[in-house]
Amino acid sequence: MADTHSHAEHHHHDHAYDHAHDHGHAHAHHHHDHGDEYLEQLFTIGICGAFGAVAVALSVPALTNTDPANPSILQIILSPDFHSFVLVAGVVLLAMTLVRVLALWQEAGERKNHVHGPDCNHVHGPDCGHDHDHSHGGVYWRAVVLLFPVVLFIWGQPNQGFSAEWVVGRLGDGDEIGQVKSVTAKEGGRRFSFDELNAFANNADKRESEEGKTATVKGQIRKLGDKEATLYRLKMTCCAADTIPLKARIVTENSLGGITDHAWVEVTGQLQFVHVPGSADYLPLLKTDVKNIKTKGVLPE
Repeated sequence: MADTHSHAEHHHHDHAYDHAHDHGHAHAHHHHDHGDEYLEQLFTIGICGAFGAVAVALSVPALTNTDPANPSILQIILSPDFHSFVLVAGVVLLAMTLVRVLALWQEAGERKNHVHGPDCNHVHGPDCGHDHDHSHGGVYWRAVVLLFPVVLFIWGQPNQGFSAEWVVGRLGDGDEIGQVKSVTAKEGGRRFSFDELNAFANNADKRESEEGKTATVKGQIRKLGDKEATLYRLKMTCCAADTIPLKARIVTENSLGGITDHAWVEVTGQLQFVHVPGSADYLPLLKTDVKNIKTKGVLPE
């Protein structure tokens, strides 16, 4: 009897030891898994917050900058129509980040305070069915990729607009145009935008009604010859990738030698619309004199 009793006690002791050992091992592993899970979530939350902070930091200077000669990063890469949306998106991302941080903090506190009593039966053994050996490396690689734009912002890139080489490539060598006419001057001179000029060039009625008026147009200049140049503006509809040049031709009676390529100028001259041979297009043209090309004090836009 004594041997039977001793054997039962020994068996009970071994079972209790094994249960405690398995339970303790399982919970150690369980807490380790939670640590990795929290780390992954913190990475995701941190990236979200970083994007929000960058959006705000990009949009505020763009919305408050009053010096077109020194554009901010966002002004270089995105149309002004979207700057306020970037600010709103940044604020929303920061708010979401704060909410998620508070939720994760609360969840971590609840798990830390969770007490396992003697009747706890959710033991993770070797056959628990969960894969505890999965790699978390993919999360960190995703973080590296997503943080690349943040690094560019910290680095201050891009810090300038389009290069002169890019502009020249988009402008081309200058379209061949029909002969410049002698047009009767009309009253009603005013300032014209490039959008107006291009719209009028594609409308026969507008070409007829506006041709001959004195027009003042502001833009950048690129010389095509001694007495001929392209006046242009870069139009960004959405972002830098869709930027296109809007063009007009300048024809003068004397040399353009003293004017620097790509400088901002204000040109006043007689408005014409000349046919581009081999196409159905018309190009706005300003027939003027060099003295009517203002170069000093013309601010970029």
